Amino acid sequence: YSPFFAGVRVISEDLGGLPLFLYERLRRGKRRATAHQLYSLLHDQPNDMMSSVQMRDTLQGHAMTWGNGVAQLITHERTGVIEEIWP
Repeated sequence: YSPFFAGVRVISEDLGGLPLFLYERLRRGKRRATAHQLYSLLHDQPNDMMSSVQMRDTLQGHAMTWGNGVAQLITHERTGVIEEIWP
């Protein structure tokens, strides 16, 4: 099984390392939404223990080996704002 997991690792690390940008739609075109509340979670650090690259790498590995890459969204109790994303 070593070659299989080596292939999964190579593919998930390559895809996890690709740039991730959040865009907002405009009437004509789109632009990067760096001021959006989810931007820092998706682009920098989704939780206290992982970087964005690590999370995306993990989710891609899960998708390739288990058939789905699922993330849990942790929201603030009162406001409902997404505070953390965990695989």
